[in-house]
Amino acid sequence: MSRRLLPFAIIGLVGATTLGVTTIGVAVAGSRALRGPMFHHMHGDRADHQAHAKAMIQDLLGEVGATAEQSAQVGSILDGAHTELELLHGGLEDHHDQLKAVFTAETVDAAAVEELRLEGLEGFDQATRIFSGVLLDVSAVLDAEQRAELVALAEELHGD
Repeated sequence: MSRRLLPFAIIGLVGATTLGVTTIGVAVAGSRALRGPMFHHMHGDRADHQAHAKAMIQDLLGEVGATAEQSAQVGSILDGAHTELELLHGGLEDHHDQLKAVFTAETVDAAAVEELRLEGLEGFDQATRIFSGVLLDVSAVLDAEQRAELVALAEELHGD
């Protein structure tokens, strides 16, 4: 894998592999453009995306000198987070349907909009807690040098 592509795998390491944080944010916002067929056409289905992200992560871990044991531990952490986020994601379709119903009513109920907004924030809070847990758990597996190399790769890509 090219070193220029490795920072993308960093993002996958904590976010894209879970396939939920972005989806949750999009669903809370109710964005049709990123939820519809075009999004899936551009990005493939979830299983393909997860398999691709896992392969990229393994390449990334190899680049930072992770052992087989570290790679397995990181994989387990990400699989657990993915499962948690998929469960959280399951309730979003109902939330989205409620948002549509409120918005398309003859009169939009401000209290209902606020209630749904707060529910969306709660879901986002849960997702970010999972995301933060992944960061902490992965940081306990990789040593400081490996983590520093990951940051350096990200900075190289982003020009930081």
